[in-house]
Amino acid sequence: SFSLEPVLERLALGLWRSVRRLAGADGRVALQTTFARGFPEYRGEIAAGSLMSMFEIGDASGSGLLVLDSRLADAAIEVLLGGGQFSGAPETATAAARAYTPADQAVVRGLVRLIIAELSRPLAAPGSPTAGLTGRLLQTETDPELVTMGPPEGRVTVARFEAVLGPVGCAGTFDLVL
Repeated sequence: SFSLEPVLERLALGLWRSVRRLAGADGRVALQTTFARGFPEYRGEIAAGSLMSMFEIGDASGSGLLVLDSRLADAAIEVLLGGGQFSGAPETATAAARAYTPADQAVVRGLVRLIIAELSRPLAAPGSPTAGLTGRLLQTETDPELVTMGPPEGRVTVARFEAVLGPVGCAGTFDLVL
């Protein structure tokens, strides 16, 4: 049987390396928790301002969802476009949805593609039962009601990661939903 744990551990390690290359010595990524939930229930828990990116693995043999909280999206935008100084204090930052500029969206899509590429590495490894599979970004949404996965009543596995992209407060979480 196929275990997701080694894939998640490799994903966290690969992302940690990539984030350190992008954001410097303060960057890190760590797996916080995994859990299973009905998709409608999970979708109802997605915080306002989160960015949801649907992707497929292989030839549409499976799909997934990445949910970046607004803090992580804003941190990525600030670090990669704003010179690494996070402007919002953690205590005062809100999860309210904001309009993302085309440049902001490009930065977030780049981060999502990085996560998908790192997820694809252990899946595509020679000798793995999933050898040769790769991931591809399909679309990004800001409204949870527009996101679907499998049958409406289906269950999903969620792996929640914390990502730190720089100085204090320049962090957030993302969920990998399979």
